Amino acid sequence: MNVSHITRAFALSASIGLALGACAGAPDPGVAQDPVVQRPAPDPTTAVPLAAAINDTGFALFAAATSASNDDVVLSPLSIGLAFGMLDAGATGSVADALVALYPFPGEGQERWHGFNSLTQGVEHEPEPAREDLSDEEWQPQEPIVRVANRMFYEESFVAEASYPETLATYWGAGAEALEMQAEPERARERINTWVAHRTNELIPELLPPGFVDDSSVMVLVNTVYMLADWAIPFEEKNTREEDFTLLDTSTVTVDMMRHPTMVAPVALGDKWAAVEIPYAESDLSMLVIVPDTGAYADVESRLDGEFLAQVDASLEERELSFAMPVFTSEATMNLRDVIENDLGIQGIFGVPDLLGIAPDVQADAAIHAAKIIVDERGTEAAGATAIGVELTSVPVEPTLSIRADKPFLYLVRDESTGAVLFMGRVLDPSAP
Repeated sequence: MNVSHITRAFALSASIGLALGACAGAPDPGVAQDPVVQRPAPDPTTAVPLAAAINDTGFALFAAATSASNDDVVLSPLSIGLAFGMLDAGATGSVADALVALYPFPGEGQERWHGFNSLTQGVEHEPEPAREDLSDEEWQPQEPIVRVANRMFYEESFVAEASYPETLATYWGAGAEALEMQAEPERARERINTWVAHRTNELIPELLPPGFVDDSSVMVLVNTVYMLADWAIPFEEKNTREEDFTLLDTSTVTVDMMRHPTMVAPVALGDKWAAVEIPYAESDLSMLVIVPDTGAYADVESRLDGEFLAQVDASLEERELSFAMPVFTSEATMNLRDVIENDLGIQGIFGVPDLLGIAPDVQADAAIHAAKIIVDERGTEAAGATAIGVELTSVPVEPTLSIRADKPFLYLVRDESTGAVLFMGRVLDPSAP
């Protein structure tokens, strides 16, 4: 099946699917809780270089996605990286070698897996007591929620290499659940989608499309990444008003533009762009908004990579400014196999039966990513999920500055402690449904 790079709907046939995205706090209805696994203590020194490697591939995937689409794009580099990390844990021979071209994960074996353990634990944050919805009158910025969940769904008659689920449990915190995939594939698909929806607060209600699970399926690995974070200084709704947003073709649309008439935040002014880092409350999380000058959007977007991001970070200084950006919602899906093979030119990950760490005679067949982000006056809610199908083969305040994201802009949601980019995207038309 021919699947476009960015699409709202996708379909594929797979025998083992590996889907990755975020976890919700409430117990999963009707499912026994997994036993508690003693995970190693996180080590930031292993998390930071791993996050950098995941970010670099995320920039490459973002460039491929944006070049193939005229729409807003959003993706979660973290989710995609965690997904391929799980695949890497079972990869051998030529597939393991091919994965290095996509993700040069640092370390080897358990040393590498410790990095994934440290990174997931480093970005996770669950307030105690758990955050609850408050009335408008009671609401104040709360500590953020960042949840990462992994689970191995498997055909009840399938037996994987014993060390593989043990590795996923120890270093990814993955539980396991047996399903009648081959006898009841549609019911299994619905069960997995329910699990993903539950852990993404319904932002991703149907990760697996019809046909993803079929009578030859033996495993679906799922990871979810979910974030709910309030701005450290919320935008006051009374300052939000309808304003023009200028599109790339210079036409305008009317959007709800939220504004900080005056604020102090890290600001960088560069060649053909301005950037503002907006912190989230009580955390290391922030959103970096990069606003290219009029007529310079394509040039700035093409330069977005780790080196450019480092230049922006090095230029950030505390400034007093007025700032405006639109309320927006973006969602997209990406055919990762298409992008990896045809845009990045990396062969040998898919269609090669060299996953002996999972089981003999299986091969990765397809990969899909979905993400959604909602940004408003209070903060940000976002989720990302990735599915990999595997089949059996046989400082001082300066004068006030004004920065307005009233034209196409880029954004990155980052965890400063690890450097991980949880979500990134572009907004070309915030009025689009």
